[in-house]
Amino acid sequence: MGRYVLVVLLALVVAVGATAAAASAQRAPAREPELQRALDRLVAAGVPGAVALVRDGDRTIRLASGSGNLNAKTPMSTGGRFRVGSVTKTFVATVVLQLVGEGKLRLTDTVERWLPGVVPNGRRITVRRLLNHTSGLFDYGGDRKWLAAAYRDPMRDWTPREIVAVATAHRPHFAPGAGWSYSNTNYFVLGLVVEAATKHALATELRRRILTPLQLRDTSLPTQPRIAGRYAHGYFLRPLQDVSDGSPSVVWAAGALVSTADDIATFYRALLGGRLLSQELLREMRTTVTPAPGFSYGLGLQKLRGPCGTFWGHSGGSPGYAVDALNSKNGQRQVVVLVNATDPLTPSLKNFRSFNAPERAGRALERFVETAYCGKAVATPLERSLDDLVAAGAPGALALVREGNRTTRVTSGYGTLAPKTPMRATDRFRIGSVTKTFVATVVLQLVAEGKLSLDDTVERRLPGLVPNGRNITVRQLLNMTAGLFDYLADGDPTVAKPYIAGNYTYTWKPQELVEIAVSHKPHFAPGAGWSYCNTCYVVLGLIVEARTGRSLSTELRGRIFTPLHLRGTTFDTTPRIAGRHAHGYELEGKRLQDVSDLNPSYGWAAGAIVSTADDVARFYRALLVGRLLPPDLMRAMETTVGARSLGPGVRYGLGIAMVRTPCGTAWGNRGGLPGYGTSTLSSKDGNRQIVVLATRDETLPERAGRTYERVLATAYCG
Repeated sequence: MGRYVLVVLLALVVAVGATAAAASAQRAPAREPELQRALDRLVAAGVPGAVALVRDGDRTIRLASGSGNLNAKTPMSTGGRFRVGSVTKTFVATVVLQLVGEGKLRLTDTVERWLPGVVPNGRRITVRRLLNHTSGLFDYGGDRKWLAAAYRDPMRDWTPREIVAVATAHRPHFAPGAGWSYSNTNYFVLGLVVEAATKHALATELRRRILTPLQLRDTSLPTQPRIAGRYAHGYFLRPLQDVSDGSPSVVWAAGALVSTADDIATFYRALLGGRLLSQELLREMRTTVTPAPGFSYGLGLQKLRGPCGTFWGHSGGSPGYAVDALNSKNGQRQVVVLVNATDPLTPSLKNFRSFNAPERAGRALERFVETAYCGKAVATPLERSLDDLVAAGAPGALALVREGNRTTRVTSGYGTLAPKTPMRATDRFRIGSVTKTFVATVVLQLVAEGKLSLDDTVERRLPGLVPNGRNITVRQLLNMTAGLFDYLADGDPTVAKPYIAGNYTYTWKPQELVEIAVSHKPHFAPGAGWSYCNTCYVVLGLIVEARTGRSLSTELRGRIFTPLHLRGTTFDTTPRIAGRHAHGYELEGKRLQDVSDLNPSYGWAAGAIVSTADDVARFYRALLVGRLLPPDLMRAMETTVGARSLGPGVRYGLGIAMVRTPCGTAWGNRGGLPGYGTSTLSSKDGNRQIVVLATRDETLPERAGRTYERVLATAYCG
């Protein structure tokens, strides 16, 4: 659930958390750019595309963002057709209630009366209990054998009675009327009841009673796997998979409808405005049960408590598609939002599993509907602090906050200034010295394999490279007690000269970086002090290559990136960042200059990794829970020395820092390169995590630096 309640679920058709509504008629034209930016942020948060309709009275705003077909690179269209999942239930419930109004059904009719022998205990299950999910019937999507069969053959045509038989092979959750449990099975049974009472197909009744009278020309209950006409393609994202085609028989009366934003809005306005049902039956539809605070369910209609009011409608999802259709009580104010991506089937409420909009886009979806209904999104403290960072001078910023299995991703500002593109939660960044924890992990894995020792000297592994190398150990390189001069941070301008001259592609070799460092006297004898040391990690990278006979990039990939599925992470040695990435900026004169393509060779093992917020968090959790190192070497990594120059109370271990925060001790690292600033903190067990990224570092104003620290404190301590 989001910050306000949303608990609508279905097995192959499910709800996505949000509220809805529209802008005031007087303000609608002025609000279109604001709403477009909010929809662009939703796409930037991690979905291929989105469509929104915002209506107040007779004023309508239609918006689209992103892609409707990734393969063909087709822009999203406001008129594109979507699978609308459980929004289907409101249509079916309307047909049932029309039959009640005509005297062909009663809400007190039992299943047994209309479908003799189809449902065990059907004589106690009424039409009303099917409509409001108080029947207790098991949801067929929870049957593992059926689910496996549906995945094996997604084009198979299932009959409604086959689906009902799958569900009734399981015991009900409770006696009819004794509880509430969302169940798609209820609406399969209702579809069969409609067909029994009318002697017509459900699709025929929907078309005759709703679609044709309301001129919903783009809405249908299909029977074929491929969506007809112009439609948005639906996707799973991890890994990317087009799941647009699939047998609608698996959801039928519970969620097979295909429609558009305009048709959905037209339907709900007609329904809630009294064009489809009498006032008496509309009151019945709005008579709700409340299974959770702020969430109530009527007869095929949801009632949700939002940030600035109560909304009526339904939400829905099916593989690759998620929809919110929410309205004021009279249907005059409306918001419809459709996105073309979902997570794969995941555990949800009680015995229910569902397809949801990608978790990383959830908050952006909330913010869109808050903006549409309330006029302004209700910002969280983290969102406000990130917005403050951008206002203070960072072109863009993002934060990931993870507590257990719950992850929040927040973005602000722009990932690219020319053209202005919103920051995306999935953007790749140069993560600077966070690289050091990755490299230290590789070194310690080699120690675990007996290929290195923490007491090995530099001279043993790299003869003649470092003066006094016979007295500098691998451990002293890792915890920065080697005393070596830092080729980047200690005042020698050599490395910066080609870049200052405008040659951003200049490539430094690791040995050249070490030569610059050792041309200076060390700060202290090995082990006699602590001094931040990029040179130490360049030497460690050379030791890894010397000991394994392979490039450092190969070792990082084989030992960490591939096993942990860090698909957005690479060890870059070329200037241009591959794939979708945030651009980094620094102030040159009075203008921000794009420095994204600065050759990362000058950082190499000390700072050349490119990654994403999600990948960084996944790496640190895996490290801290013991997936990458044995316990004795984890203890060695977490054995720290004082590192006061990094901040009050900061201590440094073997490639990882220990930081005291207002809410306890945290572990992680901080990285800064031209155009990019990265900070990550995790609790010792990896359960609580933050990753904060900004697209400006070295020339951030002082007040932005203070704001950055507030972002970290807000993100980690809440």
